[in-house]
Amino acid sequence: MNNLIPHPFFMDAFAKLSQELSLAHNVSQLLYLVGPPGSGKTFMGKFLHHQMKSAQEPLNQQDISSVLTDLQAHERGFSWNDFYRSILKSIDPFPPKAHNYKWPKIHYFGQTSNHLTTANLREALLSSVRHRNIKVVIIDEGQHFLRVGGGKRLIDQADILKSLSNQLGIPIVIIGTYLLNSLPSLNGQLARRSRIIYLERYRDDKKEDILAFAKAVNHVLKKLPFADDIHQKVYYILHEKSVGCVGTMIDIVSKADRLACITSASCITEKHIIEVAGTRSQLSRLQGEIAEGEAAIKKQSFSSDQMWLPLDYKEQEKPKGNTQPGKTNPKRYPTGDSHAD
Repeated sequence: MNNLIPHPFFMDAFAKLSQELSLAHNVSQLLYLVGPPGSGKTFMGKFLHHQMKSAQEPLNQQDISSVLTDLQAHERGFSWNDFYRSILKSIDPFPPKAHNYKWPKIHYFGQTSNHLTTANLREALLSSVRHRNIKVVIIDEGQHFLRVGGGKRLIDQADILKSLSNQLGIPIVIIGTYLLNSLPSLNGQLARRSRIIYLERYRDDKKEDILAFAKAVNHVLKKLPFADDIHQKVYYILHEKSVGCVGTMIDIVSKADRLACITSASCITEKHIIEVAGTRSQLSRLQGEIAEGEAAIKKQSFSSDQMWLPLDYKEQEKPKGNTQPGKTNPKRYPTGDSHAD
């Protein structure tokens, strides 16, 4: 992974993710890597997958340490059937034969694979994870888990995900946008098994963020042929157009470098950046999504005093007597002689 830009937010988030994986070794755990579009989440998933493969101890020929897959968006919404098939294709269910390898009972890539039920595919996945000694499953574009209709189905999604995590018995890393913030809080069981790790962007109202972003830009520019003698104003434009997201910045710089080459320019200029960065409406939409996501994160974060307040809650005593004006309190009226007196 020679394209790694070791900027602080990426390294901090990766360190937290690695620590959570170490603590959750061979334990069912749901880890959510959440951040704005273009912040480097997908690259971190690939980097984690690469690191685990490099550190793998090949005790058996068929063992793999991790599996990486993308959730596909479909017109009909989310499909568990397609989800299981996607992971199974990433696992490569037919590894080189070994004397101590037990083949899964379900051959899900045969001629009858189209007739397999979701339950069949789920059993095949569980069998493959056990037989191939997989330590972690990495799922990108995890926000597609939420592509279901109605709140009841969304709760069902959370229950199925929790059940799958329990059966696999290994950590599952789910990578996606701010929409994933709502998934762990759908029920208490899922919240207990979940951890959220944020890959932040570099803000323009923090001096340390501006300096770190500039270093990341310099790291990218050193590898490009048309990046000499960059004007300082280009750094500010890059931050504005990328909204402080390093992944988006890399895409913009790479396109601007190719444009400078095509136009026979001596270096990347402000004009090149603006031309390849996208329209104002696209930027406005991206800024709106990021602002909404960051506001949701800020709303979810609370102090320890607020967190423990419900545990000290005492039910208030109900007021005695009638609480509705114009109505008397119910009581027994005297009858017979006593009433005549």
